[in-house]
Amino acid sequence: MGVGSDVAIAMALVGYFPTIGPMVESSMLEVPYDPGSHPCGIESFVQGVVASGSYHNPAEVVGEALRLLARREQLLHDVKAGVEQLERGEYTEYGVDSQQEFLADIRTEEQSRSR
Repeated sequence: MGVGSDVAIAMALVGYFPTIGPMVESSMLEVPYDPGSHPCGIESFVQGVVASGSYHNPAEVVGEALRLLARREQLLHDVKAGVEQLERGEYTEYGVDSQQEFLADIRTEEQSRSR
């Protein structure tokens, strides 16, 4: 079984990763994988990572790659939302003397998110 089939298995199991599942559209799972179409040597890279012992099999490598991609996409989304807030003037300015106020606001925001 080659990397291509392991990729297909990992993609099918993407629901196993709760943070990735909602971010992966069904259309993404329909894209055929062809390791020969990647000039940067993805297949040999994956095989090297597995051979190094960092991962047990190619599916684990792909699962980690998907997790990192989902994290990157979430970060990009958050940055875009932050820029839009700045553009709308939705921010608070803090000076050197207001460090404690800034930290208190962060704690309050974190507490409201965890509820």
